[in-house]
Amino acid sequence: MKVLESMLAYIGPGIGIGGLVLLLGFVAAGLFLVYAFAILPLQMRRRRKRDESNPPLDQGD
Repeated sequence: MKVLESMLAYIGPGIGIGGLVLLLGFVAAGLFLVYAFAILPLQMRRRRKRDESNPPLDQGD
């Protein structure tokens, strides 16, 4: 419990557990938005470019 108290004291007096949970929620939402709108489109573009440069092999029926 000492660690939690020191974290709350570092963040600021009076924020409380609810404020800390809210802050963590905003951080998680921000990380998700960065992933969804920055990292994921870059991965999809890279994957699409790689798939277009390597056509599928002919199966030869």
